[in-house]
Amino acid sequence: MLRRQVARLRPRAAAVTIVAMLAGFGAGLVLAHLVHLRLDTVVLAVAIGLTLGRTQQTASRRERVLGLVLVPAVAAGSGALGLLLAGGHALLGSALFVLALSATVGVRRWGPLATKLGTMAVLPLLVLLLVPPSAVEPDGPMWTAATALLVYLVVSAVQLLALRAGVLSPPAATRSAPRPKAATKLPASTRMAAQLGVALVVAIALGRLVFPAHWQWVVLTAFIVCSGNRGRADVLHKGILRVAGAGVGTVLATGLFGLFGPGGIGGVLAIFGMLGIGVLLREASYAYWACCVTATMALLLGYLGEDAPGLLFVRLGGILLGGLIGVGASWLVLPIKGGAVTRDRDTNAARPTDDTEAGRRVVSVVALDREGSH
Repeated sequence: MLRRQVARLRPRAAAVTIVAMLAGFGAGLVLAHLVHLRLDTVVLAVAIGLTLGRTQQTASRRERVLGLVLVPAVAAGSGALGLLLAGGHALLGSALFVLALSATVGVRRWGPLATKLGTMAVLPLLVLLLVPPSAVEPDGPMWTAATALLVYLVVSAVQLLALRAGVLSPPAATRSAPRPKAATKLPASTRMAAQLGVALVVAIALGRLVFPAHWQWVVLTAFIVCSGNRGRADVLHKGILRVAGAGVGTVLATGLFGLFGPGGIGGVLAIFGMLGIGVLLREASYAYWACCVTATMALLLGYLGEDAPGLLFVRLGGILLGGLIGVGASWLVLPIKGGAVTRDRDTNAARPTDDTEAGRRVVSVVALDREGSH
């Protein structure tokens, strides 16, 4: 098993992602310093740089141009939702948030390009789960969009330089998926959108009830478990990996917490070091990524001066609850047939591998949509 995990590693792609993340961090830091923005702007820049650094490595010129418009626009919309959530309109803001995230999955039925655009639109929306709505400023939407645009340009520059230097392989031509015939059943992407919508509604309700100060962790986990659903077994496997990895990350971060004081440079280096390890090992197993992200969040809380060890157990409880919600929704709400997943994986095994998870998900969703239309 270890040999297979090592074979999955893509060190060049991981290195480009790490450089893109650091470039996004630097851009966000400069912007925050110039216009006196909160530290949330830097956190946002790192999150966008990390995600775009992975998902956009094989983007075509057309996808990059569309993303240049889409990502800042969705970021501005995310900032507006934050104002609703912080301004006494939590019910309306939560409803729009659920609809928007579900739509990023539902659009996959229209093929690879729509799938990639939906993937790009996810992260600015998830910023609401990274930055508490109470911290959103009145001019937050404008600066959120500006940060997203700046980081998008910086990450694209890093990736284009890596392509020119031969570190990354050029993007392969994408074939348009044939439109399915008249459907007698719901396409898989529509089912996934419905599952995600139900999971998010339940996660928001139970999260606010059980963990009122940290309900975002429940919602984030439910989204992660549901968003890449390729069948009941797949979603259960992902939920177990998420919880197990978070548990190990909790123990690891508790041991590291005392080594770095609030606001110290050592804490910053540890945060980026943990993220770098997670990026490298993510292709080997999702559990490594969950472990490193949990530890990173703990180190970030410690850097900000919060009681990270105490909050870690609350976070683990939120992850466990969110995982149960995600698995339950995927199993009970318009479940996807496992046979479609098996055939899809057999098909993928015969195709050249992609450098990004987004590319693999395109193939998976198109295959599942065909299955749902028969």
